[in-house]
Amino acid sequence: MSYTSFEAFFDQEYAGLVDQLTLICGTRTIAEDAVQEAMVRCWIRWRRISRYDAPQAWVRLVAVRISARSSWRDRRLASRTATKISVVSSSETMCDEATDMKRCLELLSVEHREAIVLRYFVDMSVDDIASHLKLNPGTVKSRLYRARAALAVAQAHQTQRSVNNES
Repeated sequence: MSYTSFEAFFDQEYAGLVDQLTLICGTRTIAEDAVQEAMVRCWIRWRRISRYDAPQAWVRLVAVRISARSSWRDRRLASRTATKISVVSSSETMCDEATDMKRCLELLSVEHREAIVLRYFVDMSVDDIASHLKLNPGTVKSRLYRARAALAVAQAHQTQRSVNNES
């Protein structure tokens, strides 16, 4: 798609990129920060990036990398200060409604979450994901398979808890 200006590109793509990154990295705040930083980098290089077939893919990739570095820094800081990070246990995670998809995605590693979001929320093909992430298609298929398996286990646990609670 051709954009008339960076401002038009930003207006059209920003919200969708934030939504995608929220699913990938788990929190909207980190997603917004990462997309904003990626957009700044895009603006600096706009003359070149505007000629790409999908400049939003470039911004998404940069934003994912920024959020990954942010997550790494956060974990490192937390370990230094001996802060305990509470994690939602799988027994509290419910996958039976679409509104709980975010919780389910949080169970996955960043790599698996990214593959799921790009495949099922952005509707990219396996080959497109592989190209976007600079991976082999087989690696993408493996990540998707493992992610779906983990989500199925979470769903099975939720279903079993629902049955037990009804008894």
